[in-house]
Amino acid sequence: MPTHFFPLTILTQEFEDETYLSQALNFHEISRFNKNQERSALDVRVNAEQILKDGYANLLHTRIAPSQVEIKEVTIEVIPPKKSEAWRTPINLKFHFLQIEREDGYFQAFVPAFTISIITRKKAEFETKIKKEILSTLKRNGWTKSLQYLRWLERIENVTVEKEEVAVTLPTAKQRAVAEEKGEQEETSVLAEVGTDLTKSSLQRAYQRENQVEILAEIFKAKQKSSVLLVGPAGVGKTAIFHELVRQREKYELRENEFWATSGSRLIAGQSGFGMWQERCQNLIIEAKKRNAIIHLGNLIELLEVGQSEHS
Repeated sequence: MPTHFFPLTILTQEFEDETYLSQALNFHEISRFNKNQERSALDVRVNAEQILKDGYANLLHTRIAPSQVEIKEVTIEVIPPKKSEAWRTPINLKFHFLQIEREDGYFQAFVPAFTISIITRKKAEFETKIKKEILSTLKRNGWTKSLQYLRWLERIENVTVEKEEVAVTLPTAKQRAVAEEKGEQEETSVLAEVGTDLTKSSLQRAYQRENQVEILAEIFKAKQKSSVLLVGPAGVGKTAIFHELVRQREKYELRENEFWATSGSRLIAGQSGFGMWQERCQNLIIEAKKRNAIIHLGNLIELLEVGQSEHS
């Protein structure tokens, strides 16, 4: 397999407690936190190498960061809320940003504190637009509601940029095609990992729900496929309607479909790394399409809360 040398730009934020957060430009899925700056950057490099090896060769150009990157600072004046008693005078916050002059003539700024990008063609208006977008982000995300929230943004003391060159051994197009074909044959089933096959389960019969079951069946048989949301108080029989459809799938000409059940807690179980449960969901959708499967997701509120933390 041929070896390619890929330019990598690593951005590291230094916090007030002498900890470091590193990320690679154009690798939005990577961010590594460590008490040692060199270790933090090394972890990013290792992860970037793996992403490059797994990615398609014709898409790797989208990962290349601009050659000219300049670190700058901008000061934002934040006005206190009208009803705040503890916070009465405006405060100034300093933010670091990367200024990038692109080959297409546009100017781009990347603000690591919020992972947002600002693009403009007019250089004279660049700093004004950066301030406007940062202030909009502060208000949109609720940072301006409290001085305590804004205090978290002051932890960033310094930002550094390090340029490296990564040697990556990439397979040829033929080698990749053979490996993908073999992988499809050997890959484990995500449905089996996080779901329950309802066609092999003992389901209780639902009474006086014939009309709802028939409507549900007609939706699933329609040419234009769509998801279905069953709404009602707890215990009214939403799950029972779906189970009754599974029991009578032959009657409603759905014998060729697979029926599975899962939940938010099962989707996230064992997924501790950043992006792991999201990738599992994507693989679940892909497999369900291939197998013509219908998935019952259970409690919608639980599904909406999957993967949340105090920072998201």
